[in-house]
Amino acid sequence: MPTVRNDGTPAVPPPAYAGDAPPVVDGTARTILSVARAAFAERGFHRASVARIAEEAGVSVGLLYYHFANKEGLYRAVWTDYQQRQWADTRQAIEAARQSGEDDGGALFLVGTRAYLSHCWQARDIVHMALNGDLPPGFSAEDRALSRSWLRVHAELLELPEGTATQVLVEMASAAMGGACRAVAACATEAEAAVVVDAALAVLRRMLPGIAENPTA
Repeated sequence: MPTVRNDGTPAVPPPAYAGDAPPVVDGTARTILSVARAAFAERGFHRASVARIAEEAGVSVGLLYYHFANKEGLYRAVWTDYQQRQWADTRQAIEAARQSGEDDGGALFLVGTRAYLSHCWQARDIVHMALNGDLPPGFSAEDRALSRSWLRVHAELLELPEGTATQVLVEMASAAMGGACRAVAACATEAEAAVVVDAALAVLRRMLPGIAENPTA
């Protein structure tokens, strides 16, 4: 991870989790982000050209760097934007379930997890982007940290006891979630993805205590 921006000012460290990063809402920045998403998904990090991204976005390279500091920052912004959508989908699904009268932590966890995994299909280009092996330095570790953060936050719904066993369980479940997301993104159709999501939830029911009693969530 670079410690300085192209203009010599300190780089912003990666967020502890996606919700820590400000959303990209500016029209120009959003356009750049959309073009960069397609470029990185198609060509990977190193083969994607910043000059070409800027040209296709209708901006100068200087303006691109004004918004995103450097190529690595742009790549991470694409990924963080995806992660923010994951967190938002999860929160919305859980809140909707609560408003419908659901108050069981295990059931709410599964509702949120279903929303998270379902979005892996909708954003399969981003999932494939992170799996092609052509990544910025240090990105894989940051990705794993964000995934663990998501699981730790939402596993609080299960009221698991503090301790080493729970930490290990969260690590194992995080790896399982990552594998499930990849499996969902690899599906040929949305219907196939839904079947994989159901299978993944069945695995998590067996893995995590407190949700085995909620087979319909």
